[in-house]
Amino acid sequence: MISVIIPCYNAERYLAACAQSVLRQDVELELLLVDDGSTDGTAALLRRIAASDVRVRALYMPQNGGVSRARNRALEAARGEWVTFVDADDLLPDGALRRLLAAAGPGVELVIGAHEELREDGARVRVRPEAFIRGRDPARDRDAVTRRLIEGDAVYNIMCGKLHSRAMLERAHIRLDEGVRIGEDALFNLRAVRAAQRLAYVDEPVYVYRMHAASAMHSVREGEFARHRPFFEALRRELSAEGSRLFGALAASMALRLYKEGGLAAVLSRFNAEARPVLRAQEARGVAAALVRAGVYPALYAAAFPLWRVWRKAMEAWRCARARQY
Repeated sequence: MISVIIPCYNAERYLAACAQSVLRQDVELELLLVDDGSTDGTAALLRRIAASDVRVRALYMPQNGGVSRARNRALEAARGEWVTFVDADDLLPDGALRRLLAAAGPGVELVIGAHEELREDGARVRVRPEAFIRGRDPARDRDAVTRRLIEGDAVYNIMCGKLHSRAMLERAHIRLDEGVRIGEDALFNLRAVRAAQRLAYVDEPVYVYRMHAASAMHSVREGEFARHRPFFEALRRELSAEGSRLFGALAASMALRLYKEGGLAAVLSRFNAEARPVLRAQEARGVAAALVRAGVYPALYAAAFPLWRVWRKAMEAWRCARARQY
């Protein structure tokens, strides 16, 4: 059985369609709907949905505590062999859970699928990861996905469109960090990737993101690095067991977040003051750590940025070609 977890906060506009897309799935499942202290008609809607289908359980939080707390509450109540997460304003395509489950071969404890963005004009855009899981070398797959999680990947970093083995989550004591409000998905996924025996990938859309004005994916860029600072601090702690091996990826991720907020000028003017204290380069080894300690990392990043953009475009074309063969 698959436990499908949907946290709900003031979600009455889209929730009925979301829940129906889950209940249409052709697998054995339970649907856990968590009302996170909503102030609209969400709680009443949850009661109606639960009364209409024995597979639905409604859980109620007394006051709004955030999506991580709601998901953790549902994880404690889940009974399925597998767990998947859905946001209340999104949809599951027909057959999505069956396709994910079919990829869960021997030893596989985490299955990841591509997704679609549903634009407000009705257009659908398929989104694939920037590094594919091949399934032949578990250690290589874990390392490739870990690096993309650090750098930021539109597929690997999100909570949804995945199947997590509940036994794996319990064995590794994996829960969401309720003190991190941005990037909590990526931290959860990073822990799962590092704990899973094997990973699998489904190169079909198994999830549909609604793109609308209220979507978190449309949040403004101003203050982006400051909002992500708790995430980066938690990520640094999470990667401490890796020593200095992933220091360069973490430094590049912080520089990229500054770039997204204010361009290369923000990297040059703010990296040493804001990112360097979080990185704690004095505790790391390697070229990247030495550059950060010397204070020259942002200048070199800015100088290399045009070449990096060219390389990214070439890699994108290569990945598209590989995806057609995959």
